[in-house]
Amino acid sequence: MNQYPDYLRVHNVDDNSPNPAFTISNIDTVAEQLGQATGWQFDFVENRKSIQNRSTPKSVDASAEWHFEIVDMLVETPANQRLHRDRATEIADATNALVKQLDSAQRKIRELHAELATHIPVVVKPGDEASQHLDQLLRSAADVVGSNRAALYMLDDATTSLNMRAEIGLGKIDTESRCLENATADLEALVGYAVVVDDSHQQQIWKVPVECAAAICVPVSSLETPLGTLWIFLDQPQDCSSTQINSIEIIAGRIASELQLQAMKRQMLTSKNSSPNDSDRNTLLRRQPTIAPPLDHLEVTSLKPQSSDGESIVADWSFNEIGDMILMSATIEGAPHPSASIAAAAQAAFCALRNRVNSSVELVSEIVNVISRLEPEIVQGELTVAIVDCDHCTIETASISGALHIGDEDDFVISAHQALGQIGQSAWIGDGWKITRR
Repeated sequence: MNQYPDYLRVHNVDDNSPNPAFTISNIDTVAEQLGQATGWQFDFVENRKSIQNRSTPKSVDASAEWHFEIVDMLVETPANQRLHRDRATEIADATNALVKQLDSAQRKIRELHAELATHIPVVVKPGDEASQHLDQLLRSAADVVGSNRAALYMLDDATTSLNMRAEIGLGKIDTESRCLENATADLEALVGYAVVVDDSHQQQIWKVPVECAAAICVPVSSLETPLGTLWIFLDQPQDCSSTQINSIEIIAGRIASELQLQAMKRQMLTSKNSSPNDSDRNTLLRRQPTIAPPLDHLEVTSLKPQSSDGESIVADWSFNEIGDMILMSATIEGAPHPSASIAAAAQAAFCALRNRVNSSVELVSEIVNVISRLEPEIVQGELTVAIVDCDHCTIETASISGALHIGDEDDFVISAHQALGQIGQSAWIGDGWKITRR
């Protein structure tokens, strides 16, 4: 795994960027053929506003009305060969009906492939949220190197093949599986290395899946599990800097986090639809760490918090890439059934995000944002995160209590720094942990 420089930690994704339902690469050709067949000039318009001057391929926004429309007669067509305008309009209407069917079919395909990537039933939430977020992240990754084509390939359950689950700029999802054994670049990426292919000879060696002038392949993985690969396809060969590669790898990490978030949403919705019983609490208890972090200068003690009828408590710990220890404690108020599910989601979010943020405040905010996206109602409770510099025995903590909701500003998160300078000095991390200087 690459250790990302601090200046590359934050990569903004424009959530307002267009999210095409599908891409039509030959709109101009279709309009031209309609014109030759009817003797009338056609254009593809949105709300009667021409997009003739937009760059191809032209993207069709699912929220807009797009259709072929007669704009003028073709002067080069003899009058006796030009169809009556009403007849030409009928042909345009039939073509528009086919375009609408293609739109619906392509959108359904994108939803199904997003479902396969995240293992979420399409009926979870209307609006194809999973597909939208994946498209936005792919677009951001491609923008890093000035490309408009990218694809996400996911490993199947048997880890024997790769399947395209999301794409931009390619026009459609490729439904044919790629054998992992023969996918040279993907295998290299899945063991942790970015692959840059910049000439045609190398493309044959590295088995680039899409015809292009150059390509980049990076891994998409959680901290524990490889999930697949992210490919960027370029129309012109170019030298890619380490900064660009690191930026793409960061976005690949965000794709992995998005997939984990959607999987958490599925688990929560499944749990909500099931009958309340003790299994939620038992599952949460089994997920608690069974050993304390091994440290020379600090003794970390689990307080072994016990959930009650009015709350569910979860605690976890890990080390980040630079050797700092990260501790988390969350108390979710409410009846056993929903509170245990939300507490489990908070722990899963901690596991997914702990190595992708710079500070305890940022980690608390990200976990709360995940809870907010999974649970529409305001959740009451307490969440504390601590990042411990084990060499200097200093602790950076952040916590939020009451309504677990982040507003426009992070004023709700309380942060603090503490140094355990004396032997025997202790600090408490929420309801889950006690740290004592040895």
